[in-house]
Amino acid sequence: YRVMDWCLRHDVQYVGILVPDVFPSIYNVTKTATARLATALHQARGLRCSHVIAYNCHGPGQAYGPGHPQKFGPTFSICGWNNRPIPIWGDGSALVDPVTVADVGRMLVDATQHADDAVFDGGTGRAVTIRDIGDFVLERTGSTAGIQHLPMRIGESPTNVPAVGRGWDRLTWRPQFTWDALAATVDWYKGRDFVDQSGTR
Repeated sequence: YRVMDWCLRHDVQYVGILVPDVFPSIYNVTKTATARLATALHQARGLRCSHVIAYNCHGPGQAYGPGHPQKFGPTFSICGWNNRPIPIWGDGSALVDPVTVADVGRMLVDATQHADDAVFDGGTGRAVTIRDIGDFVLERTGSTAGIQHLPMRIGESPTNVPAVGRGWDRLTWRPQFTWDALAATVDWYKGRDFVDQSGTR
């Protein structure tokens, strides 16, 4: 609210980042509440705002280790290059919509041109199973350690849906999924020394 109030007082547009509403979590709820607040201030006080829903972002340099969320890009890549089993929650059938952080960044910039509470899907619209990504990383890194299936996280659904194209009609482009882009993410972690989730190298 303080950020949005500052935007109102200085006649600056607010662009918020949302996440797909795939399963209830505290993080998801805070994002939803933020979006609703922006909409309320848009309608009541004329806040210029727009929103980008960031799907399953990946890209070179994504943070890894204690204190950071465990994302598939760095987690799978580092395990692959170090010949450790790739951890997957559930049976691997969960769907993700992999999108490069470069595309999401471009969409955030483009969203500044639309101040009418518009929503933009920062995803590609292509559903890929997390097992397919794990297998791709194994092949790309030459790892022989395989997949380690872990219990599905409490409350998480394996039936996530990809982006449906909200706001794409306002743009001259749309994010695209390619295995080459995913390969670039995986390759970035080769030979890098990271502390893993357990606190060891």
